[in-house]
Amino acid sequence: MTDKDGNLLWFGNYTGWGRLKEETNVTGTAHQPFRLQNQYFDAETGLHYNLLRFYDSISGRFINQDPIRLFGGENFYHFAFNAQSWIDPLGLEHVESYKRHLKKKVQEREKILLLQGKSG
Repeated sequence: MTDKDGNLLWFGNYTGWGRLKEETNVTGTAHQPFRLQNQYFDAETGLHYNLLRFYDSISGRFINQDPIRLFGGENFYHFAFNAQSWIDPLGLEHVESYKRHLKKKVQEREKILLLQGKSG
């Protein structure tokens, strides 16, 4: 984490599933509660909050069931196939990294338009 001038305030090393292994608070005043994509670290519980449920970075799983049940997949506690290239920003279902996800959605839309004879 840097300040507005690009000076280093904080940095950390993480495990593959988002657990903070070590951190260096350069200024001693920086507060950095963010972990994996869209996760806020709750120091009181030691869990990561994903808007709709809590994630345990030691097990790499959510601790409560997926609120959309089977629409999110067969495993109600699953986070993502690979935390480095898949994300679950809301805690509802995992998706490929956002760039790949958007590219895939654009390709799907183009295919639909082509089938409807509306391609450009």
